[in-house]
Amino acid sequence: MKILQIYNHIPEALTDCIASVKRYANRAGAEYVLIADNPDPRYEFVTAWADKIQLDYLSKNPDTLYVDWDVEIFDNFEIGGNIALFGDQFTNLVWNGNQCDIFSKVLDKYLEFEAKAVLAKKARYHIWKKFNKMPIAREHQINPETYIHYLYGKNKGLNIRHRSY
Repeated sequence: MKILQIYNHIPEALTDCIASVKRYANRAGAEYVLIADNPDPRYEFVTAWADKIQLDYLSKNPDTLYVDWDVEIFDNFEIGGNIALFGDQFTNLVWNGNQCDIFSKVLDKYLEFEAKAVLAKKARYHIWKKFNKMPIAREHQINPETYIHYLYGKNKGLNIRHRSY
């Protein structure tokens, strides 16, 4: 099992989120994988290159949990099994199980949009909107009581409470 995170600078408000993911990786005996470098200079913003890397990684590495930088995992969080599972935003918390083919198909669509020079943000929206309509995305939700997604990117300056462990 692997836990994947993609970020290059963590705001102080999100340090507890990252710590919670690392604690879970340790508790689960999982390998913690951090990708912090932008491999493609065409992408200025982390979101643009992170989406592509996330999809590529999930399409090639089964039994991987991807966790956004603004997700805090609680002590009761558990994941596993063969089927893909998704968080509340479908891209913020993703378990691929052994269904790498799903992510390969989404990556192909992402690359198709990219080839047409569609802005990454717009491509991301259209791809995940279409994916959201697929039965697998709606039927396989991760228990929302085991984590919290702070939506930091949409709520700049959000005052995130710091938990004491």
